[in-house]
Amino acid sequence: KNPTLWALEVRRMDLDNCGKVLLDALQGVAYANDKMITSYCVTLGHPIEGGGVEVFVEPDESWMKKEQT
Repeated sequence: KNPTLWALEVRRMDLDNCGKVLLDALQGVAYANDKMITSYCVTLGHPIEGGGVEVFVEPDESWMKKEQT
């Protein structure tokens, strides 16, 4: 077995489907509406024992309303 191809050997969701599910699940928890998301990055990591996901959410400063001075 080639250890670099471990992701092909385990049962898991397609990575592109995971992003949609995760954005929907975080709606009302991390943000009010998933329409607020301006960008996201999904990276496959090594399995978490018992299952899980690691999420980092931060504001997109480029979309923040600039104060009038």
